[in-house]
Amino acid sequence: FHDPFIKKISLKNKQIKSLKKISYKNLKNYDGVVIATDHDELDYNKILKYSNLIFDTRGVYQNTINKKIIFC
Repeated sequence: FHDPFIKKISLKNKQIKSLKKISYKNLKNYDGVVIATDHDELDYNKILKYSNLIFDTRGVYQNTINKKIIFC
């Protein structure tokens, strides 16, 4: 996961560290991306370009029509 404000999270007694920098081109290697919060620092156009599927829970793409965006 990547969040510029959260350094790590704990899940079932396991610590997961946030990536320090997001690699947009590497997004194509994942089945999907979940946008759980909206940060101005992120390039959402690049996320859309390189992602296979996006679950948008924050309405980041509310004015965008694209078959790979799923609004939650």
